[in-house]
Amino acid sequence: MADYISYATAAVEALQGWYNNATGLWNSTQWWNAANAMEAVIDYSSLTRTNRYYGVIANTFEKNKHTNFLSNYYDDDGWWALAWIKAYDLIRDARYLDMAKTIFAEITKGWDQVCGGVVWWRQDRHYKGAIPNELFLTAAGRLYRRTQDNSYHTWTKKEWDWFQKSGMLNAQNLINDGLDDKCQNNGQTTWTYNQGVILGGLVEMYYIAPGRDAASSNYLQIAQSIADAGITTLVDQHGILTEPCEKNGDCGVDGPQFKGIFTRNLA
Repeated sequence: MADYISYATAAVEALQGWYNNATGLWNSTQWWNAANAMEAVIDYSSLTRTNRYYGVIANTFEKNKHTNFLSNYYDDDGWWALAWIKAYDLIRDARYLDMAKTIFAEITKGWDQVCGGVVWWRQDRHYKGAIPNELFLTAAGRLYRRTQDNSYHTWTKKEWDWFQKSGMLNAQNLINDGLDDKCQNNGQTTWTYNQGVILGGLVEMYYIAPGRDAASSNYLQIAQSIADAGITTLVDQHGILTEPCEKNGDCGVDGPQFKGIFTRNLA
């Protein structure tokens, strides 16, 4: 059997080679990517039961808390909300959960009734896409489970009711990137990370459904259909997850993280 712990240790040590103590971020990444880098460090710390990187988490918080980890992009905000929820789970520092609540409250300001509801991609309100809403769903569910504040439960129901009717989840159980100016599926790229984050959201819906009723099982069935579509469709001839942008060798600075995000949520 492969020594997965050794692989993970080597990977996190390599990742930390890019960590910039002065900024609390990782060189070569952008703002939202750094939130995912921190989630990887937190996951590693949790699964291997090490506190070696607690100082990294605290430093990132201290160096950037003055911004409340907010940007002009609601999806970027969502990544940081999930990261701080996970940091709270690991260390039980209430400041981290409070930060996630603050971020989530800001994201709710991006919700309006254009296209029947849900969150815009960014504050200039020109595009409603899959990823900010998948992150919003997941964050709401996780906050509810940790606070039992019914307002978060209400947000999960509102978001999922909209998402499943939006048309972004197409007939192949793949999620297109967003909506056009007529509030219809724009037919744009089915990225692996869009196929992944929704899995995390649906699992949260399963956890918070009362009594594990028929509806809760349905959330897992939908998640399984989406996961199956991803691992059978968004792959190359060898069965390896592949983004469309890899065909021309240009996935920018964002694309390289997409498959990791899919896999984390699949797990």
